[in-house]
Amino acid sequence: MKIRFLLASLLLAVAPIGAAVPAGTLTGELEAKIRQIEEKSSPAFVFIGGGSGVVISPDGYMLTNHHVAGKSQTWQVFLGGGRRFMADMVGKDPFGDICLLKLRGAKDLPFVEFGDSDSLEMGEYVVAIGNPFMLGRSDYQPTVTVGVVSAIHRFQTNYSDAIQTDASINPGNSGGPLVDFQGKLLGINGQIMFRHGNKVNTGVGFAIPVSQIRRFLPALKKANGGEVNHGQILGLVFSSDWPDGKGAPVQEVQKGTTAEKAGFQAGDWIVKVGPYSVVNPRRARGLLLTWPAGSAVKVVVRRGSEEKELTVTLDEWKVTPPATPAPQQPAQPRRRRNK
Repeated sequence: MKIRFLLASLLLAVAPIGAAVPAGTLTGELEAKIRQIEEKSSPAFVFIGGGSGVVISPDGYMLTNHHVAGKSQTWQVFLGGGRRFMADMVGKDPFGDICLLKLRGAKDLPFVEFGDSDSLEMGEYVVAIGNPFMLGRSDYQPTVTVGVVSAIHRFQTNYSDAIQTDASINPGNSGGPLVDFQGKLLGINGQIMFRHGNKVNTGVGFAIPVSQIRRFLPALKKANGGEVNHGQILGLVFSSDWPDGKGAPVQEVQKGTTAEKAGFQAGDWIVKVGPYSVVNPRRARGLLLTWPAGSAVKVVVRRGSEEKELTVTLDEWKVTPPATPAPQQPAQPRRRRNK
């Protein structure tokens, strides 16, 4: 496959214009690694509407953003290289901005394996694969951009535990994969920060982590084309006076609610949700939103001088998702004329 590399300022050593990059140099090794990732990941890339997607299983399950594909139950899509399929909606997550679709008649497709977004650290190299400004629709070759993990656990509107990256992400990249240097899926790209109304890359992009997506997959597969809901704990009231870094202080537990039934008490400090540490109430709320409603989640509270583990079944988070860019209308299947 042809490769469109937008390396920006990543390379530390730059060869003179027109000169071949010597093998064994830092630049040569980096370029060889990026080519290897592209060759592994691009065949699983999906062109869908005005955005991007990625195949995650050999039998044709694929992921994209809800703001790319959520308005239609059926899409015509193209894999990298131009192979055409019809894809049916399996499940939607409007708040989390994820759609799961299934390619009809798919068998032995190239796919991107799930990686481990929980182990990410700032400064790690990542690769974004996408279709910015629909540049790839002429030859069905995606664009590859490279950057680093700028931050983790960002609470950005409805992306409550996002990966932040400086890999170049623009309109059209939405729904495409963010992969590590082993070519494994770390997240689905979906948002960028922009200034002065210009919707172009500013070096601040956000991806939904694969750890969150993995928790939603069983519910999405059972949704029959419908929607899934995020989780919360009803009845918890956090204090408005709290020092960052010590947890989320519970000011009140409302009677008859899920919080009371799970054993929370006023004066508790939530210090962990699942395997993740909690530094303040915003972090606690954001973490709970990364599980689907109905999930049984372990929450650790500090009560006096002791820590206590509570298990709580999450209530539904019912909220209208924030406004997202209007998706392109689904492509219509080509029809053959009768001879």
